[in-house]
Amino acid sequence: MIRTFILSLFCFPCLVANAVAFSFDSCVRAVRQNVVPDKRVAIFEPSVKSVGMNKIAVCGRTSSSAAKDSLLSYLSTAGYVVIDSMDVWPFRNVGERCFGVVSHSVIAMNAKPDFSAEMTTQALLGTPVRILEEKDGWLRIQTPDDYIAWATAGSVTRMNKAAINRWNNAPKVIYTALAGTVFSTPDQTGNVVSDVVAGNMFRLLGEKGNCYEIGYPDGRSGFVSKQEAVRVEEWLSEIKITGESFVEKAKQLMGLPYLWGGASPKGVDCSGLIKVVTFLHGIIVQRDASQQAYTGYPVNDFSFDCQMLDAGDLLFFGVPANSGQKERIVHVGMYIGNQQYIHSQTYVHISSFNPEDSNFDEYNKKRFIRAVKILPALNTKGITTIKTNQLYQQQP
Repeated sequence: MIRTFILSLFCFPCLVANAVAFSFDSCVRAVRQNVVPDKRVAIFEPSVKSVGMNKIAVCGRTSSSAAKDSLLSYLSTAGYVVIDSMDVWPFRNVGERCFGVVSHSVIAMNAKPDFSAEMTTQALLGTPVRILEEKDGWLRIQTPDDYIAWATAGSVTRMNKAAINRWNNAPKVIYTALAGTVFSTPDQTGNVVSDVVAGNMFRLLGEKGNCYEIGYPDGRSGFVSKQEAVRVEEWLSEIKITGESFVEKAKQLMGLPYLWGGASPKGVDCSGLIKVVTFLHGIIVQRDASQQAYTGYPVNDFSFDCQMLDAGDLLFFGVPANSGQKERIVHVGMYIGNQQYIHSQTYVHISSFNPEDSNFDEYNKKRFIRAVKILPALNTKGITTIKTNQLYQQQP
């Protein structure tokens, strides 16, 4: 009896710790499921320390204040007295320079801080980002579409809040030709400063003749032809956001090679094509097809004669749900009219749902899942614009 009692005294702290861990893990799972289900767009790395009977300290970090608030609420409801020690972005170990702006025409963003790691996406020069972590010459960054991945530290100019606000508020130009060159002199015979692609944004420093003088986030400057660029304010006020304009822009990318993780005029994957086309209309959509499929307004009465579709609608392909398995969206294209769509598969090209057409794509027709309208859904969940996206605005 005494021996059993003594053993129970030794085991009691373990039982308490296990009970805390069980309840804590249950709350974490609930938050992940209900608040931050997608690891691609949020960091949620909580931990817990037992500091007494029914009293715990919540540590770790998250990029979502909503996730933290939900976790603390869950734990409080479970009967715990909670000490809040959780770090919410901007993280303490990152410091004041927790913002940045992409400084190269196109940068690779990898799944891990390693050159050999998978490239999951790309970002364009002038894109404002949040900096979440620094490790061995790499930065873990979050882009305006909320996507999180790693980029080399040298490809992003780090800024504090005051600096990012100066950048966001400065007059800018956007490069609108598909690709070109920035020169060191306005006659465009000087040294090459860098390459440039459609969607790159620069500070407007002045005008000389037929060129804009432009400034890079990292302090470089150069000159670009006015025939290939436009003031951002003018561009946003004059751009036509229509399905037909989407199709016209997509056709300008015909023949561009498929590139896994590509989201620029240098190469695109299927969802990267959609991102490039929409961004060149001032629109920011989610990164991956499996994210884009759950934005916008669904086309509920789809049939392959496509009578319910409009130019610019998105088409999603994959494996339908069955036997308890969730559907898997693995491909996306854009409807262009007459039962045809443009997509990036091997390269950017046009395919058809019509078996009588020479470009009929039987493989993709068999795996079609759904269609979505995004144009009527601007500024709904997952579809923002340069005018409304938080990272392009004044930071409080």
